[in-house]
Amino acid sequence: MKNTLKLRFLAAALLLGGGAALSSCAAVEDIRAELTEESRESPEYWSAQRRVKIALSTAEEKGHDEVIRLINEEKFLWDGEEYVFVIDAVTETIKAHPVSPFLIGVRVASLADGSLTVLLLADADGKWVEYEWLNPETSNVEPKTSWVKLSGRYIYGSGVYLEE
Repeated sequence: MKNTLKLRFLAAALLLGGGAALSSCAAVEDIRAELTEESRESPEYWSAQRRVKIALSTAEEKGHDEVIRLINEEKFLWDGEEYVFVIDAVTETIKAHPVSPFLIGVRVASLADGSLTVLLLADADGKWVEYEWLNPETSNVEPKTSWVKLSGRYIYGSGVYLEE
């Protein structure tokens, strides 16, 4: 993992605004308790799982369409380095991507020579998948792992680049 990645949960939670940010902060210990022991040892992994957890909790409260709108229009849960993306599992298209909005509506199989189809393996329990993706910080294609979780027809994911 990149040691330079910083956990910025509070900043991301503040994007919710006011009381929602405070309730999200209060839920940190509950979220932490649900994560695996392995992921707790690595802040980068914990951060990816936590972002997905927050997005899904928000979707339960406000609906998937609202979370997709928040990600696309208000950059919800994006701190400049880490972010949440959403894929429609039925159409296999990207629905939300705060860093690269030009990807919205693009079929996952058409990207990265089809290697991103591993993202479609998400299930309701969540899982880690590995693939290669362009790192905007280095402008190089690098190994990346993402935590992906299926909720209804949508796959929520967040990932980190792997150190080589």
